[in-house]
Amino acid sequence: SYCQGMNFVCGMLLMYLEREDEAFDALCSLMFAAGLREYYLPDMDMLQLRLWQLERLLRERCPRLAAHLASFGIGPVLYASAWFLTLFSTEYPLRFASRVLDIVLAERSMLCVMQLGLQLLEETAAHALQMHDFEEIVVHIRSWLPSLPLEDLHEILTAALLTDLTQAKLDKLEVEYRAEMEAGREEREARRA
Repeated sequence: SYCQGMNFVCGMLLMYLEREDEAFDALCSLMFAAGLREYYLPDMDMLQLRLWQLERLLRERCPRLAAHLASFGIGPVLYASAWFLTLFSTEYPLRFASRVLDIVLAERSMLCVMQLGLQLLEETAAHALQMHDFEEIVVHIRSWLPSLPLEDLHEILTAALLTDLTQAKLDKLEVEYRAEMEAGREEREARRA
């Protein structure tokens, strides 16, 4: 079934592939081989996991920015949800988003989306750290980065792909996330009892 955000991914596929059946095959590959389907399930558990991982990884790789964002109550849900749900196609230039789409299809993995998200946040750190207003920071992250010249965005993507972030690291963080969620569920149940 349809989920908001899926239309942008389908639109890119239809624009770049000559036939609808090719676009459908590519969509199936994205959904099942690359795991994009998990982001569109009703509970959006995979999206929640990825946003949690992004925040954790940001604290490790760019602690000053992470602390600055946290001090204003700015979490990844405010700027990064569309990155995962639409593969950067809603706010970023189509030529850039199509390169992300190509990588996800070629690798059959969403790892590059996380790598790119972290790299983009590192790129904006110097500017964001100078800002002291919730809205200004969120607008900056959501609009300044996509407005960078296409060549700069491609360089950021290339740098992101060369980082040491691996699927094994994401898997390890997923175990921590699941344990944390389970502990929270058990605590809520104990309070109700």
